[in-house]
Amino acid sequence: MSELLLTQPQNDPQALAADFVDAGKQVPDAAAALEGARAILVERFAEDADLIGTLREQMWSQGRVASTVRRGKKTAGEKFKDYFDFSEPLHKLPSHRILAMFRGEKEEILELQIEPDVQAPAAGVCSSYELKIMQRFGISDQGSPRRPLAGGDRAVGVAYQNSGAS
Repeated sequence: MSELLLTQPQNDPQALAADFVDAGKQVPDAAAALEGARAILVERFAEDADLIGTLREQMWSQGRVASTVRRGKKTAGEKFKDYFDFSEPLHKLPSHRILAMFRGEKEEILELQIEPDVQAPAAGVCSSYELKIMQRFGISDQGSPRRPLAGGDRAVGVAYQNSGAS
């Protein structure tokens, strides 16, 4: 199914997934089939060292780390108050600041997010990361109103984490 999603983007993914539902194979519904196909694609993308290197460099130069305080944790997390509403480009973060935010997350005071782009793309528009993946694998939307790599930023994140660079 993952290959069909790449090579035939004009097809409706939900309809395509319905053909792969099989409770005997632990694929109880279309959502599970799509998630399985997405996992296969993420693995495939993550195995492309050149692509991952390009995406990692882009993430490093354009990405940001943001932190927010978790609900009800302001008092308990007073020592992390500098990071309650914080955002900074990855390439400008000193190691001591990163370590402090990681401690705050580990102590369940802070929520951390990696924001791949300063400005998120408009709804329905592919991110620059998705576009790089599409270019590398020859993926085209061929006029499809669906985003061919919906969730591609997540795929990039997983691929980045699996690369050992995080």
